[in-house]
Amino acid sequence: MSRKTKIRLPDGSERDALEMDFAIRNEEWNEYSLDDGTTVRLRTFAVRIFRVLDDEGNPAYTAEGEPELFVRHNTTVIGAG
Repeated sequence: MSRKTKIRLPDGSERDALEMDFAIRNEEWNEYSLDDGTTVRLRTFAVRIFRVLDDEGNPAYTAEGEPELFVRHNTTVIGAG
């Protein structure tokens, strides 16, 4: 069940949004090989997902017609030499 809240966007503006419930379907690691032989592994995962609302309280859309979402996330980094 989603709940209405206020969020602060990266540009400093504050918007109404719905905090959405979600289920993890897939989380994978990205791997990068550095010139010195080190392997870096990254995994980003969503902590909270918000559906941004317009001034009338309806779901907002981007200029491309996509739902406007804001995702709070964490990234795990592992390096091995």
